[in-house]
Amino acid sequence: MEQSWEVLVDALLDGDEDRAWDCVRRLSDAGYDSIWIYEKLLTKAMAHTGWLWEQNEITIADEHLATSTCDFVLTRYHHYIRKWRMPKNGKSLMFLCLDQEQHDLGIKMCACLLEELGWTTRLLGASVPLEQAEMMAKKWQPDAIAISVSIPYHARSLSLYVDTLENLPHKPTIVIGGRLVSMYDLSPLCNEQTVLIGNLAELAKWQERQLEVNADVRH
Repeated sequence: MEQSWEVLVDALLDGDEDRAWDCVRRLSDAGYDSIWIYEKLLTKAMAHTGWLWEQNEITIADEHLATSTCDFVLTRYHHYIRKWRMPKNGKSLMFLCLDQEQHDLGIKMCACLLEELGWTTRLLGASVPLEQAEMMAKKWQPDAIAISVSIPYHARSLSLYVDTLENLPHKPTIVIGGRLVSMYDLSPLCNEQTVLIGNLAELAKWQERQLEVNADVRH
C-alpha cells in the first residue's frame, strides 16, 4: 500500500486540487491532528517534490505547480478545521520570512497551527524587508514575531532582524524557525532571549509555556 504522502505527491504534481484535498481530508477525518497533517503529510510531500527537482526528475514548472496546489490544500484545511479551533487567548504573533526568502509554506503552517490554538496571527509571507517588518510590528505590537530562514546564504541577515525587532519599544519575543534551525546552530546569530524552534511540536510546546506565563502574571 502506498504511503499517504506518496499519494499526495502524485496529486500535487498533477495539480489535482480535488484529489490532493481528498487525501488530506480523509486523514483529518480519521483523527490525525494538524501537526501530523502538516509535518508528516504536507511537509514530507513537498520535501520529496523538492528532491525530485534536485534530481532533475521534474521541472521547475512542475515544482511550482505542486507548491501552489499544496498552498491551496493548506488553506482549505485551515478553513475545514475552523470548528475545532480553541477560543482566542489574547496572545498575538506575527510571521514573516527574511528578505529574499521565497519559501513560505512552512511558516504558513505555523501560523495556521497557532490560530487553531487560539492565537491571533498575521502572516506577512515571503521576502519581507526588515524596514517593512519593523513598521508592521510597531503598528500591531504582537507579543511575538516569528522569522523563517531556510537558505544558508540568507542567514547572514538574521542577526540584524533579531537585534532590530527585539529592541522595539514593546519588546516582542523573537522566534526563529525554518529548515536551517534543524540543520545548523543559529545561536551565534541570535540573542540569549531569542527562541529557536525546529518543528511544529516544539512550537506547540512553546506556545503552551507562553500561556502558562500569562496565567501566572494574571494571578
